[in-house]
Amino acid sequence: MPEPPPGPPPAAEALVDLLRAAQSCPAERLAGLVDEHARPLGAARITIWLADQGQRHLVSLPTEDQPSLTVPVAVGPAGRAYRTGRDQPTEPSGDGTLWLALTASTERLGVLEVRPVEGMVPPPDGLAGLALVVAQLVLSKSLHSDAFYRARRQADMTLAAEMQWMMLPPLVSELGGVGVAGVLEPAYEVGGDAFDHALNDGVLHLAVFDAVGHDVQAAMISHVALSTYRHARRDGRDLAATAVAIDAAVSAHVGDGNFVTGVLAQIDCHTGTTRWLDVAHPTPLITRGAGVEPLAGPVCRPFGLDIGRPQVQELSLGAGEWLLLYTDGVLDERVWRDQDGAQAWLAQRLLHHTRPERATPADLVHHLMLDTIAGMGGARQRDDAALLAARWHRRDQD
Repeated sequence: MPEPPPGPPPAAEALVDLLRAAQSCPAERLAGLVDEHARPLGAARITIWLADQGQRHLVSLPTEDQPSLTVPVAVGPAGRAYRTGRDQPTEPSGDGTLWLALTASTERLGVLEVRPVEGMVPPPDGLAGLALVVAQLVLSKSLHSDAFYRARRQADMTLAAEMQWMMLPPLVSELGGVGVAGVLEPAYEVGGDAFDHALNDGVLHLAVFDAVGHDVQAAMISHVALSTYRHARRDGRDLAATAVAIDAAVSAHVGDGNFVTGVLAQIDCHTGTTRWLDVAHPTPLITRGAGVEPLAGPVCRPFGLDIGRPQVQELSLGAGEWLLLYTDGVLDERVWRDQDGAQAWLAQRLLHHTRPERATPADLVHHLMLDTIAGMGGARQRDDAALLAARWHRRDQD
């Protein structure tokens, strides 16, 4: 008689068992369930850590025998795994703990802490599979429960901020020859700033918006602008036609002299060709060789105040070069008395943080926002601040 075909390896069986058990598991019990099903993978303890709303801390999901804890994103192997998207071992003097990047469809959610059974080396493929499964479970269960949203909150959130965060795309993404990351501050009080990105047919679409005001009204105005941007983009309209549509929507549905500034941009992921238009907004920056250049050009009137005929600009990004979009809150008026000095400071910080070859968009926006906050000397941020960074590399380098 022929021998029966071999069964699945133990790691695969453990992951299938986890998926089956997770189907009916409430979100608040997921951390304990994952920990229970990790033993066949050589793990004595599994802890799920999610990034908090401001991306400054990682927050562990509690289990029956372990309360929720926080660690900073800025230092240590856990924060490094989250910022870089690369798995990290614990410090050399540690207990062999591994920190795995928790990523779902390139959306960076947090990290997975794996403490191995004493004397065992967990199979790398099994752990990689576990991280993928856990990330997908977190993402899918977030659609049906507030448990993870509550865990990630480290402060009370305003209604305006709630509206903005529910509208945003994934904060970090690596797809199709480009990496992109965004951040908003103050995370729990943001009102009128927003950003968006999407990859369609090899073209990365980027936008930042800054609506007048800092409250629910500003969030509503921003919603109109961003929703119109997405509607026009999904209709296949070009940048100029999209800008005209946003202008008309803000004027028709908001009116009363309210307005939005912004930048719309596109990066061709095959060639690096970059097109953009500036609507009464702070000038975008790009890294170029060993320096930084502003994307100077014609500037339209704000959305909602008759932008006229938008003029789209174009240039070519080189492999590894960066594009930075931002709102005026990054250059706080209490720190900088003139626009030139403010932009020179931002250009210097951009160059500093992109010099490391392995720098990631998530690293860049994280450090730039910390620089912005540090520059205020601990003063409370009066204006919203948004950063959206993209780095292009040739598709054959993926």
